Amino acid sequence: MSEIPQGGLPGGTETPPSYRVLLFDGDGKVHSSVPIPVHNDEAAKAVARRMCNGLSAELWDGLRYIDRFDGDDT
Repeated sequence: MSEIPQGGLPGGTETPPSYRVLLFDGDGKVHSSVPIPVHNDEAAKAVARRMCNGLSAELWDGLRYIDRFDGDDT
């Protein structure tokens, strides 16, 4: 039986991260979705925190939810 590659794709290739920050307005509706060019979760979290500017935000990598930041947490 063969092992499943870490990236889940044949040949062992990993898909590159596709981070984006969803910013929410005061009513909880998506205000904007901003792609961010970073290479790991920790860098993405740091960028997302700086982007909040009083808004709530969610950090995603493709379909993978990573974290939520409240506007008061910055």
